[in-house]
Amino acid sequence: MTANLTPQERGRGLFHATVYDAKVEMQGVFVLPTESRLRGVLSGRPLWNESFIALSTTSLTGLRSEDQITVDGTETPWRPCAESAGLEWDCKSASLILASAPVAAAASSVSFQATISLRGTGAFNLLFAAAGPAPRMRHLCRCGGVFLGTGLA
Repeated sequence: MTANLTPQERGRGLFHATVYDAKVEMQGVFVLPTESRLRGVLSGRPLWNESFIALSTTSLTGLRSEDQITVDGTETPWRPCAESAGLEWDCKSASLILASAPVAAAASSVSFQATISLRGTGAFNLLFAAAGPAPRMRHLCRCGGVFLGTGLA
């Protein structure tokens, strides 16, 4: 992961603060557990064709339309959580964007390469999650997705 930070001095009246713009480039691999390892976690099989990568930040300010992610060699757009989830309440109060990352059931890993722009963000996380069995648990922000780990290399 590499990041280029650009500080900006902001002021309002007597108060001043430094706000950082960041261009973050990252790549990595999510190693997927075998279904036998997930047996104690799920009551059914993961819905690998509905899996996704989630970017969670303290603020989505600064994201740009040219920010992108490539999953296993396929460029995939980032989508707002509410748009991807289909139900706004699933993403309430979440600074979260998702990228579809369907994988074959026999896959052992998922590779990614992403570029994101952030402004005034204190922290961010990149997660891979597979959808769980019925009832349609597929939203990481409601903890229904099965968190499978982070993948920065």
